[in-house]
Amino acid sequence: MDQVRRALAPSPAGNRPLGVNFYSYANTNIMVGSAPAVPNSEFHRPAGEALGGPVPPSVLPLIARLRTPQGEFALQPLYAGLAPYLPGRYQVNVQLPEGVASGELRWQVGEALSDPLTF
Repeated sequence: MDQVRRALAPSPAGNRPLGVNFYSYANTNIMVGSAPAVPNSEFHRPAGEALGGPVPPSVLPLIARLRTPQGEFALQPLYAGLAPYLPGRYQVNVQLPEGVASGELRWQVGEALSDPLTF
């Protein structure tokens, strides 16, 4: 958060940036089982304090519905947003449960479900 504060500080000429954009290959909510190892709030709260206002997570409202030989799972994506270097495309990262190597995936947004994808 110190880096954010420095980035938002006025320049020697007194100019201020409009804001900051977070991008990282790291993740703020890696799932362990069905719960985040580090909840998003532990990142977004200090970010909001540094920025002077609330910072919502930039995750699309998706749920990954998996049907596998090991059972059925509803997973929160680790990341869902614009794909880097692919204009107009989305990237979604989901950590599969341990031991899952094949199955059927459907994306859920609200009540809508995508066609199934086999993996």
